[in-house]
Amino acid sequence: MISTTAVLLIIAGSAIAAVAAYCLKKGANTYVWYLLWQSWYVLFGLVLYVLSAVLYILALPGTPLSVAFPVSAFVYLFSTALAVGVLKEKMNRWKWMGLVGIIIGVALVGIGS
Repeated sequence: MISTTAVLLIIAGSAIAAVAAYCLKKGANTYVWYLLWQSWYVLFGLVLYVLSAVLYILALPGTPLSVAFPVSAFVYLFSTALAVGVLKEKMNRWKWMGLVGIIIGVALVGIGS
């Protein structure tokens, strides 16, 4: 049986992981490599990644791993939204098709469970 709470924890963790990736990107763009530990963006990004992992661990008892791991692929959708919306990165047709493939794959896993 798949727990709705567990799936929501995984989706929340994926959103937090996307924000963490955004923070690391901002920190990496701002500082030279040997000063990264001084960047609040980098430090906050690392804290968010830990929080994301904790949510994932809390969700695992409530859902099979064969469902939990594919659902965590939502991080690609959230990180792309941040990349395009905030960082103004460009998407091409292949990237959009890849994201559609992820959505279809997660939906198929959900239907099959």
